[in-house]
Amino acid sequence: MSSKNQKRALLVTLGLCLIIPFLSIPGEAFHFRADSNLPPSDREIMNASEEMFITDFCPTGDVLEVCYQTAITTVDFCNCQEIQKSNLLFFEANPTYNFLIWQKGAVWRFLGIAAILLFLLFAINIAYLNYLIATSQKSTLEINGEKVTLLRSNKMRAVASFYLINKYIIWQNEMNDLEASERQAILWHELAHIKNRDTWIKLLLNFTQLIWLVNPVFYLLKREMERLSEFVADEFAVEAYGNPRAYAELLFKMKTQSLPPAISSAFTGNLLKERIKHLVQPQQAAHPAFSFIRVAFMASLLVVCSYSILPQINYQLGKLEVYQDLLEQHESNGGIVFCKHCHLNH
Repeated sequence: MSSKNQKRALLVTLGLCLIIPFLSIPGEAFHFRADSNLPPSDREIMNASEEMFITDFCPTGDVLEVCYQTAITTVDFCNCQEIQKSNLLFFEANPTYNFLIWQKGAVWRFLGIAAILLFLLFAINIAYLNYLIATSQKSTLEINGEKVTLLRSNKMRAVASFYLINKYIIWQNEMNDLEASERQAILWHELAHIKNRDTWIKLLLNFTQLIWLVNPVFYLLKREMERLSEFVADEFAVEAYGNPRAYAELLFKMKTQSLPPAISSAFTGNLLKERIKHLVQPQQAAHPAFSFIRVAFMASLLVVCSYSILPQINYQLGKLEVYQDLLEQHESNGGIVFCKHCHLNH
């Protein structure tokens, strides 16, 4: 499987993972509390939905027998004509749930602040790119039939590319100290990022991070996407440069020499060793079968997480709400055994 096909597979996976969680939860599961103003049929659906969350509070075994004796000996235990064992709920203090109830406001504030900060970072990145466009000297260049705008800034900036409405490459005059073939390879590398819409992919990943803030698998996918984007851009640049080994030496030179200080983040960093190996020893760097297994495993893991995490969060939130209701009744009358039927219809 080529780097480009691996990248496409991960993009499809990312799209599926944005949709799957919402398909895996029944609509009524988001609002399970019975409302006395609802029609009987809707109220039955809501009660059935809450049954899913209330099961863990139903006593069993010896505890059930003790709860039943407590219920039948308690005056005005419930409004039911007959007390049934299957309708009993048992309240037991849970330190974790107590902490979550106590800190519920703080948790939601933390998640809200984190989402706002990520959104501000997203907005700042867009604003910074527009600032570069407004303050840089511009010239038009045609590369492989594609017209791009070169931005020459007065400040030393890394060579990079982005594609908003138009196509831009941030350039430095120090690039003139390189050979013409080396400059062409760098331009083709940046052109590949433009043609592959890598700017929009990064923006999509940043937006998706708002949803998958606490999903560790998402960060693996993000890292893999960055890796594959560089592999694809390198392969495209080698078409212009003609010599994979010479291009790998150019990457190494950009990392180790001070002229220019940094071609771009794409030419430096932790991926450099992987990229050079991918260019010089492509068969050893990534066997086709290994590449397929790697992408398939990551895609499967993320899809499974997408399918299960949101329903699990919804389930735990449902249990927490049931626990909070029982806690309030316990604090009100001191009881630890309650009627499920009355609870569902209170």
